[in-house]
Order: sequence, then C-alpha cells, then structure tokens
Amino acid sequence: KSLVFGWNYEFDAGSGFLITNKSGLLKPSFVQQNEKPITWISKYGSVTFNQWGKEFPSGGINEKGLVVVQTMYIKTKYPDSDTRPSLSELQWIQFQLDNFSTVQEVIDSDKKLRITNNSIPLHYMICDKTGEAAVIEFINGNMICHNGNNLSCPVLGNDSYADSFCELR
Repeated sequence: KSLVFGWNYEFDAGSGFLITNKSGLLKPSFVQQNEKPITWISKYGSVTFNQWGKEFPSGGINEKGLVVVQTMYIKTKYPDSDTRPSLSELQWIQFQLDNFSTVQEVIDSDKKLRITNNSIPLHYMICDKTGEAAVIEFINGNMICHNGNNLSCPVLGNDSYADSFCELR
C-alpha cells in the first residue's frame, strides 16, 4: 500500500526554509503575556517548511510519518482563553510533529492545549502512516474534527470542509 500526500501554496508567499527539527530538545511556546505558555521536549524529529522562522512551520512530516499542514480559513475562531496552556497557530503544527505519531493523538491534544486567539485564521489537514486522515477546524471557538466516516474526501482548501464537500455534489 502506497500513500501520497500533496500540499501547495496557491499564492506567491516569498521564500522559505526547509528545516530539520531534532528530537530531545526543550521547547517553549511563544505567547503574549496574558497567555499561559506550554513547554515540551520534542519526542520525534521532523522536516518542516518554514517561512516565518524555526518552530513556526507551515507544514511538515515527522520521523513516524505524521503529516500536519495548514491552509487559510478566514472564518476560523479559536477557543477563548481558559485553563489550558496555549501556543500560536504555526507552533501548534510543530508541537504536533514533535509529540505525536497518529491522527488520533493530534485530535486528543485539544484537551491539553489550545491555539491562542491572537493567531492567523487557519485550519489543518493531518495524516499518519496508516492512512488515517483528519481535517481540524476551529469554528465558533470549538475544535471541529472531520475524520473516519466523517471525512468522505480527504482534501482541504481555503473554505470550511463542510462547505467544500457540498461543492463536490
């Protein structure tokens, strides 16, 4: 069984960097003073495409075969502040690649941390080496996850998954 995952930018985004991220490194989240940061030690190494600097990837793959990428979704509304520690929308990608090997682990991480409301509006496509895939969106402050039988077509553009799926009919 072969798996293929494709991702591209549909606009000129300038230059970027292909970065190798090592395991075993202590990392902090970079958040505003009113936010509770999180720290972690990277469990897995990864290769990421970064435009805004190290630790802020637009997408990547880790050594366990977990892929996390983003696209813009202007109607995104991240959760309001609560007791969970937070990180930015791009550092969220690095956190997932550093810590997890499966789509389900990424989904479950919502219980432990959140993306700060001061972030760019994005949504995410996740896939692991077993072929499991998910689209994760933040709508009205809640994480919405499309996976398993709820992900009929594993694709993502710059509109909500639900609206995009309706266009396929």
